[in-house]
Amino acid sequence: MAEFVKELISGAQRVKLEERIVAQTRQVTGFRMKFEQIVALPARLTANLLNRYVDFLGYDALELDKRPLLPLENGPRPIFPPRVVPRGGPQLSERQSTYDQDYYTDWIRAYLDLVERNARFHDGAEVDLAANRNLGELLTRLRATA
Repeated sequence: MAEFVKELISGAQRVKLEERIVAQTRQVTGFRMKFEQIVALPARLTANLLNRYVDFLGYDALELDKRPLLPLENGPRPIFPPRVVPRGGPQLSERQSTYDQDYYTDWIRAYLDLVERNARFHDGAEVDLAANRNLGELLTRLRATA
């Protein structure tokens, strides 16, 4: 469980969740308010941002073409696609929706991608895997000649 939480925290740091919370809190508290509001509003805003991060792991903020793809029988699709709201309300089908299964599948794919992106991110900077590989090969050759 500790590793799971560690990855969530690393992902939150990578997508700069804390900075977004601070910026939005400053934005909504930048004018005169009652004391109750000045405490409650940032708390609600922070709770909403944290919950949204846990729900979508930050991928809802990315454009569809930047999101990981989920391989399906009828072709790949990006994770967490926007849901279309039909005019006049939803039409109920006789077949049960797979919304919950789709969400779980998307979330697991998102988490796997989050872990992979976290591995390429170190101390606030993205690690260039190709450059790292080249450096490793160069160091190996240098050791062989020494």
